[in-house]
Parts: sequence; C-alpha cells; structure tokens
Amino acid sequence: MTNDNGNTLTILEKSEILLRIQKGELLDDLFEEFNAEQMQQVRNFLEEELQYLHQLQEGKPLSLTEIRTNYEPIPNYYYKQACREPLEACLNETCFLSNPECFSRKMKLQIHTLIKLITPLLE
Repeated sequence: MTNDNGNTLTILEKSEILLRIQKGELLDDLFEEFNAEQMQQVRNFLEEELQYLHQLQEGKPLSLTEIRTNYEPIPNYYYKQACREPLEACLNETCFLSNPECFSRKMKLQIHTLIKLITPLLE
C-alpha cells in the first residue's frame, strides 16, 4: 500500500490500518513500505483513534501522557540501540532524518503497544 502524494498517509491507508487491527491482522508488511515519517504518522493516528474510541466507550478523555506511559521508556530504548545520536534527539523525535531505521523501530514498538490498547475498543 503506497500513496501518490509523498509522505502523507491517506484516509484509505488509515482506514485499512484500523480494519486490519480490527480483524487481528498483522501490519508488519505495511511497516516495510512506510518511511520513518509515515511510521510516525501511523503512531500519531493510532494515538488519536485510541483517544477517540476511549472517549466514546468510557465517557471520559484519555490523555497522550496516559497513553504514552504504556510505551517502553525512551531512555531504555535509546541505550539498547547503542545510538550515536544524542538522547535528546530520541526524546524529541528529531532523529528520524539522521537515523530513520532506529526511529522506525521505535515507532513500530509504540504502534504494537497501541494495537494492544485499541483492539478491545474495536470489538
């Protein structure tokens, strides 16, 4: 699944991602097609969808801070990678241009966490 407009995920791609999550299908083949920026967009999209679905079902908001406490702490991830970028680049997500492979791995881990959180809300 690729888009014609560069790096921005289309509504069709976002819909397919949600549909595949709902069906319990893996997204790893999509991750291979997406660049680091698109992986970040997938993560951000799923965070927004989780907030929306949680609000619908629970009747109360879910903050990004609450969601992100489920992610592996960034310093832990950073030190496991033996990255040469400064830790601040990982924390601020500014390393996606200089180290896109590492950044994409971080996004993939966060997306897998989001999938676990969002799946029950799509049932």
